[in-house]
Amino acid sequence: MAKKEKVTLQELIVQTPELKSSLLKFENVKLQLDKAAETCLQIKVTDENSLSICENQLGKINELVKAVEKVRKDEKEPHFEKCKAIDAAAAYVSELPEVALKHLKDEKIAYIKVVEAENKRKKDIQDSIEKTKNWCQSRLEMVKDYADCDLCINRLLEVLDREAIYQEFFPQIQEVVSDYTRLFNLKKQEFAAESPDELEAIKEVQAEIKQNIESAEVVETPIETISKVRRTWKFELVDIAAVPEKFLTIDESVVKDWLKVNSGSLKDGGVVNGIKFFQEINVTV
Repeated sequence: MAKKEKVTLQELIVQTPELKSSLLKFENVKLQLDKAAETCLQIKVTDENSLSICENQLGKINELVKAVEKVRKDEKEPHFEKCKAIDAAAAYVSELPEVALKHLKDEKIAYIKVVEAENKRKKDIQDSIEKTKNWCQSRLEMVKDYADCDLCINRLLEVLDREAIYQEFFPQIQEVVSDYTRLFNLKKQEFAAESPDELEAIKEVQAEIKQNIESAEVVETPIETISKVRRTWKFELVDIAAVPEKFLTIDESVVKDWLKVNSGSLKDGGVVNGIKFFQEINVTV
C-alpha cells in the first residue's frame, strides 16, 4: 500500500480557500512547535540537570501540542455543527422511506423463506421417489419367495397412502409403484413357473417393464429462484466448551477489573491464570 503523501498548509489553502483564515492559525502554532521540537531533539538526559531541562521542555512542548488540539476543535466546531444539521435533515427526510425500505426487504426475505421451504419439499420428494426406485431395484434381486414379494408389494402400497405429501408428484410416484408392483407379482409367477417356456415368457414381460422404467422421462418440478439475493454467514455462541482455543480472545475489561483489585499482590513479570502481568513505565507531563 502506497504511503500517503503529506499535504502542506499552503496546498490545503489552495484546495480549500474558504478555510484560509482557519488554516493560517495552524501556521502560527507550527512555527512555535517546530522550534520547540528542534530544541527537544538535542537534549540528552545524563544527570539531574539535564533531566530537569528535559522535564521543562516536556511541559512546554506538551502545552504547544494542546494548543494545536484547541485550534483544531475551535475551528472545526462551526463546521461540525453545520454537518450535524445536514445529517439531521437527511435523517428527517429519509425516516419514512427507510421504514418502507425495511418493510419491502422483510417482505422479500419472508417470501424467499417460503420459496426455499417449498424448494426443499420438492427436492425431498424427488429424492424420496429416486430412493424408492433404488430400493425396489435392489429388492428385486434379493427376494427369495412369495412372502418376500408380498412384503415388498405391501411396502409400496404404503407409499401411496402419503398422497397428500406428494401432491403434484403423485402421478409420478403412482407410476413407479405400479411398475414395481407388477415386477414383484411377476417375480411371484417366476417362482411358480412350471416349465422353461412359461419362465421365459415371464422374463420377457419383466424385461419390457424394466425397459419402460429406464426409458421413462423423469418429471421434475422446476425449482423457483429469486434474483438479487445475497447470503452472508453469521454466527452465535451455542457451547463455549466446544469452541477451539484459537477462536477465543481475552475480555480486557474483565482483566482490568481484576487487576484493580489484585495489583497489590502481583510481581512484575508474574503469570497468573495464563496471563503475564508487568509494569510499563509511562512519563507524565
